[in-house]
Amino acid sequence: MNKLKDYADDLKDRIEGLKEITEVKMVGAPDREIQVNLDMYKMQAMQLGMGDLERAIGSENIAISGGLIPMDGTKRTISIKNEFKSIEEIKDLVIGSQSGARLYLKDFATIVDTVRESESYARLGGKKCNYLKYH
Repeated sequence: MNKLKDYADDLKDRIEGLKEITEVKMVGAPDREIQVNLDMYKMQAMQLGMGDLERAIGSENIAISGGLIPMDGTKRTISIKNEFKSIEEIKDLVIGSQSGARLYLKDFATIVDTVRESESYARLGGKKCNYLKYH
């Protein structure tokens, strides 16, 4: 499923790159969701708080807007992304505790790579489908 989503994202980027196209929307494709399921007992034993996790994950996984750049008669948004590239990278994230210990996220959490529960569906001929809509 992730390969199909990657292919659709690549196709969306290519279509958006055409000067004749102003907007592309992907409809019906499942969104990837990374779940971080915490073991609160282990966190308490390690003297970790939710703030420790928020700071560690937030500082490693960011997206910053770089402004607009004129291109082919239109303005394109520039963004700078420092995102996790794999589940292993998330599992090996170092979390600093209040006691000063260096812990890994995998020591007290289970990380699951899944898809977000669908809130809407696209149908064609009565069958569920995914498609790109552009104009």
